[in-house]
Amino acid sequence: MTEDEQPVPGVHPWALRLHDARVLDPAADVQPAAGDRLVAAPTLYRRSTLLVSGLPGGRAAATLHRLREAVEKAGLAVRLEVDPTDVEAERALTERAPELSEVLDLVYQTRLIVSPAGDGPAAPVDAWTVLLTARASLGAKPGVDLEHLVVATGTSTGPTPLKVEPQGYWESHRVPPTSPGTEGYWESHALPAPTPGTEGYWESHAVPAPTPGTEGYWESHGYWESHGGQGPTARVGARTPAHRPGPDPAQTAPASPRPPVVVVPDTGLGSHPWFTGDPDVVVAREVAGVQLATPPGPDPEDDGVGPDLLGRLGPQSGHGTFVAGVVRQTAPGARLLALPVLDVTGSAAEGDVHRALVALLVGHCLAQDAGSTALDPGACAVDLLSLSLGFYHQDTTLLTDHPVRDLLTAFAERGVLVVTAAGNDATRRPLYPAAWGSGPDRPQGGMLPLLAVGALNPSGRTVAAFSNSGPWITCHRPGVHVVSTLPTGLQASAGADLGLDVDGHPRSSVDPDDLRGGFGVWSGTSFAAPALAGALAARLHREDDEAVDVSPAAMAGRAWRALDAELGWSE
Repeated sequence: MTEDEQPVPGVHPWALRLHDARVLDPAADVQPAAGDRLVAAPTLYRRSTLLVSGLPGGRAAATLHRLREAVEKAGLAVRLEVDPTDVEAERALTERAPELSEVLDLVYQTRLIVSPAGDGPAAPVDAWTVLLTARASLGAKPGVDLEHLVVATGTSTGPTPLKVEPQGYWESHRVPPTSPGTEGYWESHALPAPTPGTEGYWESHAVPAPTPGTEGYWESHGYWESHGGQGPTARVGARTPAHRPGPDPAQTAPASPRPPVVVVPDTGLGSHPWFTGDPDVVVAREVAGVQLATPPGPDPEDDGVGPDLLGRLGPQSGHGTFVAGVVRQTAPGARLLALPVLDVTGSAAEGDVHRALVALLVGHCLAQDAGSTALDPGACAVDLLSLSLGFYHQDTTLLTDHPVRDLLTAFAERGVLVVTAAGNDATRRPLYPAAWGSGPDRPQGGMLPLLAVGALNPSGRTVAAFSNSGPWITCHRPGVHVVSTLPTGLQASAGADLGLDVDGHPRSSVDPDDLRGGFGVWSGTSFAAPALAGALAARLHREDDEAVDVSPAAMAGRAWRALDAELGWSE
C-alpha cells in the first residue's frame, strides 16, 4: 500500500477531546519491536483504553493476566483494569440468555482502562505503547487491540485547529483578506464557478486562501464541507436545507403481518413528522437489558450544537435522521430501530458501538427463539443492519480475524443482512467493517454476505470521486446530493448571509444552520448504504403469512431471494 493510499483518518477536533483520542503517527510514535512485522498506518484511537477479545469473565480474563505480566516484565508503570460497564453488560446478557454464553465470549470485546500505576503524579502511558509491549511478549495476535474511534463513514480530515477570525463570521467573503489567515470561516476555499450564475450558494462569493494552509477548519479538507475547491470532494455540497414536496411515503405503504425491521446505529433520530409518534419507529437507549453508552457532548439529533462558544451546528448533527429518511423513502413499510451511538461529530468509541451491537444480537436471538415479531428493543428480530460508520485499523494488511467480524458473522448466521458504507476517502485502504464485504459476485456457500456499498453521482452513471474502492465493494447506490429528512428542531448560530424586509415580506438568503423545514441535501457513502438497505427491505416486505416466520432459516431464505432480485445474482 502506497503512502497515497493511507489517508489520515478524519475527525473533528471536538471528537479528539470528547473521547481522549489521538491520531497514531507511525513515523513519529513508538516503533514496533524488532521482528514485529506490523506495518502501521495512521488510525484514530483512544489514549487510555484497550479492547480485549472475550467477556470479562471469559477469554478476556486470561488475556488480561498475560498482559499484566508482560507490562510488568517490560517495566511499564501502568495499571490495567476492566471497565465496570462491561462487567455489568456481561451480567445482564448472560442472565438474559445463558444459552448464548459461548457465542458472547466469541464476539464480545472487553474494555481495559489504562492508567499510571501508583498514587502520586505520573506521566500517562499511551495505549499504543502497551499494545506494542503486548505484541513483543505475546505475539502478533495477543488478543488485545487499540480502541479505535468509529466515525460516520470514515471522513478523511486530519485534526486541524479550529480558528476564530478577527473580522467576523461571514463578513470577509467578498473582499480579499488583507493578510494570510484573516479570511472568514467558509470563504477562503471555493473555486469560482466556470460561468457566472452557475455557482452554488457558497461558491459565488469566496476568494482563494492566499497561502496554502491558511484556510479555515472546514474549508480545505472536510468531506461534508468541501463545496468548492479541488480534489475528490470538489463540488460536493455540504449538508444544506432543502424542500421535499409530497407526503410521508409510509402513508401509502402496503400492509404486512410483519414489516421488516431495519436497525440504524447512528446519531439517533430527531423530531420529524415522518417519525415522531409512529409506532413503527423506535429509538432505543437500552437493548436486551444493556444500557447504551450516552455519547459525550450535546445530543446530535436534538440540540445539535457543538461544544464550543460559537453555537455552530455539529458536523454530523442530524446524520441518523437523514439515514432513516433514506430508508423510509426506499422502503416505506419498513420498521425502524434507531440506536444512538455516535456523537455530534459522528464519532464513538469502538467498544461502545460494539457493546450495543452485541446486545442487539442477543435480543435478535431471543426474539427468533420465541417467534416474536414485536418491535421491542429487549428482544427484536432484525432483518437488516445498516452501518454508515467505520474505522481504519493501524495494520495495513487486510484483517481476517477480528471480534467485529465475528460479531457481524453471527448476525449473518441468524439471517440478518448487514449493509455497510464503503467510506469517503477515495482510497483502497480497508475501512472496517466494509472491507469484510464479499465483493460484487454472489458468494459460494450458504452464509449471507456482508454488503459494502459505494456512492454514485446523481446521474447514476459514475462512481463519486470520494467513494472508497476495493475488491470488497458489493455495489454502488446514489450517495451525492441526496435529499432526505433532518430533525426539525435544529437551528444554530450561522445565520443567513442576507436578510431584509421588502414590500412587507421578510427576505433572506438560505440560512445553512436552519434545518427546521425537516429536509436537506447531503452526500456520502453514509447515504448510499441505507439506499441499498431500504431497497432490500422493500423486497423483504411481504403481505402473506410467511413474513411472520422469524426462524434463522426462513429469514436467510427471504434474504437470499431479496439479494438475488436486487443485485441480479443467480445461484
